[in-house]
Amino acid sequence: MGFVGIVGIPGDLGPTGPKGDRGPTGFPGPVGSPGLPPVPPKLVAVQGTSGAHGSRGPQGPLGNMGPHGPPGDPGLRGPSGKPGPQGSGGISASPGFRGDQGRRGLQGPGGFEGAAGDPGTPGLSGMPGRSINIGYLLVKHSQSDQEPMCPVGMNKLWSGYSLLYFEGQDKAHNQDLGLAGSCLSRFSTMPFLYCNPGDVCYYSSRNDKSYWLSTTAPLPMMPVVEEEIRPYISRCSVCEAPATAIAIHSQDVSIPHCPEGWRSLWIGYSFLMVCSSFVDYDT
Repeated sequence: MGFVGIVGIPGDLGPTGPKGDRGPTGFPGPVGSPGLPPVPPKLVAVQGTSGAHGSRGPQGPLGNMGPHGPPGDPGLRGPSGKPGPQGSGGISASPGFRGDQGRRGLQGPGGFEGAAGDPGTPGLSGMPGRSINIGYLLVKHSQSDQEPMCPVGMNKLWSGYSLLYFEGQDKAHNQDLGLAGSCLSRFSTMPFLYCNPGDVCYYSSRNDKSYWLSTTAPLPMMPVVEEEIRPYISRCSVCEAPATAIAIHSQDVSIPHCPEGWRSLWIGYSFLMVCSSFVDYDT
């Protein structure tokens, strides 16, 4: 056995051979890309003439009921109907609840004047009227620490303290208890001052004294000052009287009577004289 020789050069192309047998079906190929949309052809239609009306066909069978539709809008109010026949008597119902109070009605026209009523019962007696005669003054002293009341029908002008008289600057000055000056609205142990022609005034610069009508309170054993004096000074009232008052003294223990046509204001005791180191005056 010899050695393998070297490869030779390729030979010439041979003639085409006969068509071979159909091979087996191959595997499906991949999906191709979508093509362009087709352009529909533009057709121009000409409207034709209306055809003749056909004959009405037979009525079809009744269809099934459809679903309920939404509620419609409320209609307009219709005219009132004719009254119905009288119903038969029903069963009595229980009383209802009391309704609310209605609004106040309009004021009606004024009524006719009524007949005069029966006379009423007499009223109580009124207070005494005030006198028209103005200018008469009356002074009343209580001889206590209580202000006296004016007599009936008289108006009280002021009240105060009962002054008898006083001494000052070696001079004495009395004060009639029947005059309004004897009732001072303010109490002062020295209710005056002295002024000379040179317009120089002196107040309680000498042995000045004042005398006041006292009460029935027992005299104190020691001197009293300020508010402690009040229980020992008589109170008084100045009244407006319709006429001048007069005093009648019986000069005995009996109570005198007023003249005819006069009325009594009060009764008391006759106070005749006041004495001091300088004067003795009746009051």
